[in-house]
Amino acid sequence: MNGTVPSDVDLALLDAAYVRKPMNVGMTLVVTLTIGLLLWSVLATHTLLAGCAALLASSLWGHLECRAYRRAVLGPSNLRRWQGLFALQSAAAGLAWSVAPVLTMATQPDGDSLALFVGILLGVSAVAMNSMAGQRAGMFAFLIGTLAPTSLIAGLADAPAQRLAALVLASALIALMVVGHQSHLALRRLIETGMRLQANLDASHDAVVGMDDSGRITDWNRRAAELFGWTAPEAIGRMLDTTIVPERMREAHRQGLARYLATGVQRVMHRRIELPALHRDGREFVVEIVLSPLGSGPARSFTAFLTDISERKAAQERLALFRRVFDASTQMISIVDGEGYAVYQNRAHQAGLGYRDEEIIGQHFSLTVAPEALAAFRAEIGVAMRNGLSWTGQLLLQRKDGSRFIASKHVGFIKDEVGRVQYAFDIFYDFSPELARREELAAAKEIAERASMAKSEFLSSMSHELRTPMNAILGFAQILQYDGSLQARQLDQVQEILRAGRHLLELVNEVLDLAKIESGHLQLALEPVALAAVVDDCMQLMQALAAPRQIELHTQLPPHAELHADRTRVKQILLNLLSNAIKYNRDGGSVRLSAEPARGKRWRISITDTGCGLSAQQIEQLFQPFNRLGAEHGSIEGTGIGLTITRRLTELMGGSVGVQSTLGKGSTFWLELPSLSQPTLATAQPLAAPAMTVAPLPCHSVLCIDDNPVNLRLLVQLLTLRPQIQVLTAASPARGLELASAQRPSLILLDIHMPEMDGYAVLAALRADPDLQSTPVVAVSASAMPQDIERGRAAGFNDYLTKPLDLGNFLHVVDRWLTR
Repeated sequence: MNGTVPSDVDLALLDAAYVRKPMNVGMTLVVTLTIGLLLWSVLATHTLLAGCAALLASSLWGHLECRAYRRAVLGPSNLRRWQGLFALQSAAAGLAWSVAPVLTMATQPDGDSLALFVGILLGVSAVAMNSMAGQRAGMFAFLIGTLAPTSLIAGLADAPAQRLAALVLASALIALMVVGHQSHLALRRLIETGMRLQANLDASHDAVVGMDDSGRITDWNRRAAELFGWTAPEAIGRMLDTTIVPERMREAHRQGLARYLATGVQRVMHRRIELPALHRDGREFVVEIVLSPLGSGPARSFTAFLTDISERKAAQERLALFRRVFDASTQMISIVDGEGYAVYQNRAHQAGLGYRDEEIIGQHFSLTVAPEALAAFRAEIGVAMRNGLSWTGQLLLQRKDGSRFIASKHVGFIKDEVGRVQYAFDIFYDFSPELARREELAAAKEIAERASMAKSEFLSSMSHELRTPMNAILGFAQILQYDGSLQARQLDQVQEILRAGRHLLELVNEVLDLAKIESGHLQLALEPVALAAVVDDCMQLMQALAAPRQIELHTQLPPHAELHADRTRVKQILLNLLSNAIKYNRDGGSVRLSAEPARGKRWRISITDTGCGLSAQQIEQLFQPFNRLGAEHGSIEGTGIGLTITRRLTELMGGSVGVQSTLGKGSTFWLELPSLSQPTLATAQPLAAPAMTVAPLPCHSVLCIDDNPVNLRLLVQLLTLRPQIQVLTAASPARGLELASAQRPSLILLDIHMPEMDGYAVLAALRADPDLQSTPVVAVSASAMPQDIERGRAAGFNDYLTKPLDLGNFLHVVDRWLTR
């Protein structure tokens, strides 16, 4: 018992005494009225009035004292004052009871009323002793005030009856004080026991609620007040169902209570029941209830121990949710403790490895790992744990039936406050199908690459095989074109051969280009490209096509315009658009090429002609392959796929192409190509279209190396148009190297595909000779694929000419390198 318990007990004893005090006051009033009526004719009037007045005054004092006590705030600080006040009023009450007997014996010594007064005094003293047992001092004061005066006066009298009464009253006073003392001690112990019990109940984590068999609350501890929001004074006396039972369940509660009382409460006693409960504010929560009976018989009562399990239910629901999530997962999940023993597996884990819960829970994780993979796995897991990391990788696992598979695993660790691993979770899936799929994908990729390589080789071979005979056809036809001995009819026939051959060459080139684009084999070499230089080359080539129809070519370009594109493909696009602008133009018309900055770091290149223009319907069909918009019925040759290739090449380089046209006025084809920097428009410099001229050359020697006699003869014939050139020929690589070393030519024209040594090996040998290192070497080959040209330039050829040769371009390249 702590130091505050005596004060608490004294407070409880005082409160119990004041609770019973109104009964004493009421009894005093009743006895006063009875005595007044019964003894009115027996006692002297002044005696009766004095006794009644004393009792009434004592009752009034007691009543006022009780009212003051109810309003007061009782505590340890004023306990002694109220105890003294209670004893003082008790002494006054005792003396008030002795007034009438004392006056009677003083005035009527031989009165017969003595026996009546003795009985009344003894009865009042006995009742007062029980009702004032909580206050020992007040009880003794009342007994002494009531019995001592009367016994003293009776003892002084001479009559034997009075002396006997004095002896009886004195003996009763002693006996009542002894018994009263024991009653006080018993009441104190009872209150102390009750307080200890209440303290234990209040200290309980459970809400403790007492209930009688009618469902009325009889006990309510502190935890119950916290749990339900009702204080003990508010709750005690209320019906349990209307206090803590939700409305929808009250009828069931009443029926259940009646059924349990009728059939025997032991069937539900001491069982844990989960039920919803109601807080004072209307909030519902879940409690666990255990009922315990108190007593038996017709008036039974119960004690209910209630525990708020809302958090536990929420945790259980979360755990159940996690279990449902884990079980719904297609990945296998397991959890092991810090020693590596399994504590959980999800359904996918059970299905994937074949172990039921009772077979795997408590088993070491090594049960499912292939023995040969276990040591390495332990080492890697140990490193991950020491470094505070998770582990991700692939591991060979073994099922219950002995079959194996590769698992892709992620292992994580859960540690306690000091860093020790408490649990490890393992999330994995069968990686074998993915490995098989990857192997199939790799095999398919290899097959596709082989097919792609075969297709590329086929395209390259087709290009080479088609260009080789075309070289002879167009080459010799161009030589015949300059033969002065031919008649007009023969020259016209040569022109038809050239026209048909060039058309066939154009068709072959475009079909091969389209095939490469569609198959994804077209490779682009994006680099900074000076627009003016590319346009200059294109205009030189287009001058021969425009001059016979007196079509003027004009350019207006910013001097430093630079594209980020493939130079060869930009040239191909411009040649296609310029040739269309010339072919579909009117005689004496004009073609203008200009460039200006566009949004998003782009240059917009426009080619405007003065042709017949296009309708809106024709523009919609313009970029469709093999659709010439009816021109196939006219005299203008074409394939119908040039614009298709133009669009797709432009888009591959990150650009766009379009057209604006007006019927009868002409068309403007435009394309936008990216630039590495933001384009700026400087003063445009008009460039005159160059004419193909024949520059006089000093005497030079040109060595032609080609294993094909027809191609070799063609080169000789073409170079005869330059009388100042001495032509040297070699039909084999070895002979070519001998002539080069002996003659030291000014220029070497070298074929690529030759037996014994290809053109690249010959070039390497030439560059290895110090006397020939600076000699320009130009490749002349039917291998015209972009990668072939790129390879040739990367190998060190000064230029790369593709077969069939264009006479003008061929002579232009020869002149350029000889003049250098």
